[in-house]
Parts: sequence; structure tokens; C-alpha cells
Amino acid sequence: MINLNKNIFNKLNEMKELGIVKSVNYSYPETFASLPCITFYEANNSIAKFTEDDEYLCEINYVIDIWAKSYEEINNIAIKVNEKLKEIDFTREVSYDVPSEDIKHKFMRFKTIK
Repeated sequence: MINLNKNIFNKLNEMKELGIVKSVNYSYPETFASLPCITFYEANNSIAKFTEDDEYLCEINYVIDIWAKSYEEINNIAIKVNEKLKEIDFTREVSYDVPSEDIKHKFMRFKTIK
């Protein structure tokens, strides 16, 4: 089994270091007072192929959520998230806006085989 939490956090945290987002958190925002922010979690980590009872390849999925005050801001961040995860061999499976009146939210899911 491969754990990529640290890799994902480090790659998304580059956006914090660039001032694009204010925080990157595992699972759920620590607070909604500091927007925009990104949350992430591992949604799947399963054997894709194995040989002689050993894992050969894993399919790994991550959910990335973006939280901000406007959908325009979210969409700009989503483009950057897509670029950052592509750098570490993830492909976007799905992305959509989650309807909300106050805090805007975008759901994204990415996949890799390692």
C-alpha cells in the first residue's frame, strides 16, 4: 500500500506559499474564517494489479475541496490545483460546484496508478 498524503499536502501547500490560498487542511477546514482554503483526503487506495500475492500497482484517488467567497475565485484556484496534481501524475476524474449561498465550494476528485 502506498500512502501519498504527504505528497498531496506538500503539492497543495505550494499554493499556500504562493499566497493563492490561506490554508491547506486534511479532511475539513479548521475554520472558515480564513478563505480561500483547500481540504483533501484519500478516497480510495486499492490494488490495481498484483503478482505472486504482492501488490504491483495501486489505484489511488484523492478528493480535493476548494472553499472560497466566490465561484470566480474557486475556479481560478481549481485550475491551479489541476496543474499541481498533474505535476505528480494525477488526472482529474470529476470536478463540480457544490451549490451554496454563503461559502462557495468546489468538489474535485483525482486518480493515479502507482
